Amino acid sequence: MDTTIIAAIIFVAILALLGLFFTRMGNLGFWKLASMFPSEFMEHISSDDTWLISETSIPKPSPEYVGPLKFAANNTIYTLFAKADNIEKSQQEFISMYKPLVPEKPFPIVSLLALIYPVAAIISYKGAPLLALLGYGFCNLGYLLVAAFIFGGSFRILGLDHRIQVIIAAVIFWVAGVVMSNV
Repeated sequence: MDTTIIAAIIFVAILALLGLFFTRMGNLGFWKLASMFPSEFMEHISSDDTWLISETSIPKPSPEYVGPLKFAANNTIYTLFAKADNIEKSQQEFISMYKPLVPEKPFPIVSLLALIYPVAAIISYKGAPLLALLGYGFCNLGYLLVAAFIFGGSFRILGLDHRIQVIIAAVIFWVAGVVMSNV
């Protein structure tokens, strides 16, 4: 099989894994939901003994707690600690209460179609080693994300919902691409 095709397949697989991680794993959805409903979140954790709340940073109370976690609500930055054994249950309770209130977004077809650009760039770059091809694709993805930053403000197929996330990802992908292309 041609090196460009292998590089394109690896590139798509890496992006699929990253997109899956950013949109599905790590309970980032919980924190997004908490930021959408900050007062309700603060009420939820105040009534749940899983959480310890402080307006100032406090030392970690014991090994059974995870944290410190920072959360901004009502013009205050709170320092949170949660019992490691109960945090998942508490997060799921909050998600089950407030997730139905958030309208579902349609599938991000525009950002999916935009990924044709870096894949086509990889395929059109003939005669290069595999790592250079991947680097070229990641550089072009960085350029694409800069365009998404300027014009759309999101790139939802990779789970990037806000401009700051898009520009940070653009810089990371571009730098990774430059490094990979020049190694």
